[in-house]
Amino acid sequence: MQSKSAHPEKKSTRQRLILLFIGAAVILTAVCLRQDGTDEQRAKSDFRKIESQLRSRVLTDELRSKLKGPAADAGQAVFLSVCSGSRRARVCRGTGPDLDSAWSTAKNALEAGFKEDPASPRWLKADIVCFAEPLSAKSLSADLAKTRSNYYFYGLAFDNRFSTALLEQEMNGLRLYNRKKRAVNLNRLNAYLKTTHRPELDRRPKEYFRFRCLGWICDEEGR
Repeated sequence: MQSKSAHPEKKSTRQRLILLFIGAAVILTAVCLRQDGTDEQRAKSDFRKIESQLRSRVLTDELRSKLKGPAADAGQAVFLSVCSGSRRARVCRGTGPDLDSAWSTAKNALEAGFKEDPASPRWLKADIVCFAEPLSAKSLSADLAKTRSNYYFYGLAFDNRFSTALLEQEMNGLRLYNRKKRAVNLNRLNAYLKTTHRPELDRRPKEYFRFRCLGWICDEEGR
């Protein structure tokens, strides 16, 4: 009789423990989700303040009148780079018929990234394409042959619409050139494109567009 009466008590204890663990897990998940959401919103708010300051200083009427669609068939191309100071900068590209639409596209892409990486920005850099010219694969190879490693001072677009385009700092800093073969390192390039959620390339193009930019940076004090 004693063993029969003890069994329900053990079962009840197990049930209470299970419910306790489930409740703790639910609370912990809710706290984490709330914290993640708070971090994301804080990062977006900080970003918008810096972005607004930089945009007002960069997109002047003088600049708009000076740059008349330099980025091949893309028209205008803007790169925005955000950095928290503790990890590599995240770079997003925007293109459009005018500077304002290109900037807004890059801005929206950066904002979306705070969901995955909610680190508050410390610096924001803007690079606006001011010059671009077609470059054959053969010419790129010749340029790399006479250029020291990590000193090719051009950004590189892989099509005339700048659908895939990287700043010179990305190309050089990530060692995306194969110096022995004097060509783009397609494996390293695709690995980078994959981590930044962009389409990978099946092959190297026969023609590139090399480009240069005008650049501005805004620090954490709004300077």
